[in-house]
Amino acid sequence: MLRDASIPDPRAGTDERRRETRATATGELCLAWTHDPATTVRLPLLDRSDDGFRVRSSLPVLTGSIGRVHRILPTGEALDESVQVAWIRSDDGGWELGLSRLSAF
Repeated sequence: MLRDASIPDPRAGTDERRRETRATATGELCLAWTHDPATTVRLPLLDRSDDGFRVRSSLPVLTGSIGRVHRILPTGEALDESVQVAWIRSDDGGWELGLSRLSAF
């Protein structure tokens, strides 16, 4: 998508690239990576939006990795959707991951 330079970008000057708002979230995201679908991992959930999740991991994960979200704990909210690692950054001895929802996979 092209942006006309004469129209100010409301996100200019920030690191924020998303158009929808994030909702602070607590709990854990239960997912299985496609390279090891038999193993479910639990990642602390930091926030969520309509397009994805931000989680914390003790291990780095490659950008582009795909996983399948099964559930959010402790609420037990059942999900069955694919996500892809959009970005990763180190943070306080661990890693933050941005997971984008994939509409069809």
